[in-house]
Amino acid sequence: MKSIFIASANHPTEPLPTLVEEMNSIDASLRYGVLKQFFSLHTDAHVTREKLVKDLVDFQDSIIHFHYCGHAERDSLISEGEITAAEGVAALLGKCKNLKLVVLNGCSTKGQVEALIQNGVPVVIATSTPIDDFQASEFARVFYQVLGSAGTIEKAFDDAMAAVKTIASDYNWGEADKKQVDRSFGFKDPNPTKTPAWGMYYHDENAIQVGLPMEKKPISLDGYTPNDKLIEELLEAFAPYDTAIKKIVEQEEEGDEVSIVKKRKAILQILPHPVSQQLRKLLVPESGDYDGKFFDKVGFDRLQQIERTYTTLIELMTFALMAQLWESAEVKENFKFTEEDLSFIKSFLYNNKKERKTYNFFPLMASIRQIFEKQEEEVSFFISEFKGISEIFNQHGNFYIACQYLENIKKYVVENVKNPNEEEAAAYCIEAEDQLGDVFKYLGFLANYTIVSVTQIDLVKYRHQKEPKFKHHMVKLVQEFVGLETEVETFDKFMDSSSVLLFNKKNEESRKFLNLSPFVIDENAFDDKADLAKLQYFEVYSKANDYCLYKHVYKPDDASFDTSKKKKYKVIKLQLDAFSKKLFNRPMNQL
Repeated sequence: MKSIFIASANHPTEPLPTLVEEMNSIDASLRYGVLKQFFSLHTDAHVTREKLVKDLVDFQDSIIHFHYCGHAERDSLISEGEITAAEGVAALLGKCKNLKLVVLNGCSTKGQVEALIQNGVPVVIATSTPIDDFQASEFARVFYQVLGSAGTIEKAFDDAMAAVKTIASDYNWGEADKKQVDRSFGFKDPNPTKTPAWGMYYHDENAIQVGLPMEKKPISLDGYTPNDKLIEELLEAFAPYDTAIKKIVEQEEEGDEVSIVKKRKAILQILPHPVSQQLRKLLVPESGDYDGKFFDKVGFDRLQQIERTYTTLIELMTFALMAQLWESAEVKENFKFTEEDLSFIKSFLYNNKKERKTYNFFPLMASIRQIFEKQEEEVSFFISEFKGISEIFNQHGNFYIACQYLENIKKYVVENVKNPNEEEAAAYCIEAEDQLGDVFKYLGFLANYTIVSVTQIDLVKYRHQKEPKFKHHMVKLVQEFVGLETEVETFDKFMDSSSVLLFNKKNEESRKFLNLSPFVIDENAFDDKADLAKLQYFEVYSKANDYCLYKHVYKPDDASFDTSKKKKYKVIKLQLDAFSKKLFNRPMNQL
């Protein structure tokens, strides 16, 4: 698929205030094209020289458009504190045979144009002087607003220039009290100009008369039945890991008919409960949510539930990786990582509630996976399949493409939840369901795992016994359609109290587990009178108030769970501080 590559870089000592805003505005303007699958969008908000080179090589055959925003100079891009020589970038871009446009939205990038044109880039937009950060963001916003609405490169450029001129005439360049920030690095123009500095460079006039590929493809709901294809894809994904599902697949291959009810039940019973609970709402006809909605009919509600199923799944994967990272750092003395390695984790921990709603977990997952790959000594993963899943982070693979599509669905849902377009949402349901199936194809191994909430541990020691035993009150989270029950089991060793634990169903007798707390917690594990589990995912941390908020896994629209409300929840924040100290050598409020 044709792809648009948006790269952004900030600098720790000279940060640019509007880079995030610029990336968000570009993303919003191009979302329609992504959801219609006219092209894919690859973004890197923390690009380094190494990652830029890798992506330009990996996407060589698919890139049609490259945009850079951040600090720059006439012969270099400043990528996350590194100087990336423009000559090499031009050579790499020249090898992108489908490339139509390069936009260098940094200071004084005109010096890079000649090398790009000589390397065969049809159109380059660059700047002749240092540019104001706010103006640069405004130029990009309008440029992509026009381009994303089927405008040509020429029209997008002209409209963006006009927009910049509306603020350039009365903008007080150089006044300290205006806190002007430009996108040069170190160098400051002693004679700043009020003239907008962007220029468009090309050899062939026809090159600027084109736009993005926006060929409209009619979507028909004829012959489409929600869940039919998804159920078959789920059976295929889980068959290698579950004998009951494998038998169903074999029966159908031999020509025997298996009821849809039996298929649904087999699928839902093997998945970790947070995922199966969301998937149940999709698969069961008129299953009904707690607020009376149904999700087996195409429309906005179903599209939102597809997104919630995906998000619940990908969050669980991410939190398992974070739990594994903490555990590995605890047990391995030579476990190594740099501050740059942890940048995505730190950024995630400090998201606000608005950012959290549309947070893309894929870069965070990939960054944690890279930490494990850098270790000299091989990491022993509790989820053994983590060892061999590097392929899912391949940015050309179906898993990556599916995740990015569903991430855009997430943003679409958030933006349109108050005033949904049912016809448009119904059309998106078809592709979203296909992409959800692709995600499960790669994560079928989750059928091997189950979640248990330990609510209480009692010590049991009678006089005739030499060693004590430990009575565990546990809620086993398994989809049984009739609710959850607390079970009591006695073991020679104790587990972690008031914690959410991940077990391998194939090896439960070993009692080995991965503790998902404090990323996944059971609110009711802290309540002696509560019988059932109430799982919560980590949502945000407030540095100003030094407390954590969590969101209800099954009912994400409910009010956030505030761990500062009662003293008995204090241990949750203490665990998060312990995680922070292990990785950053500081508690959360000092990061």
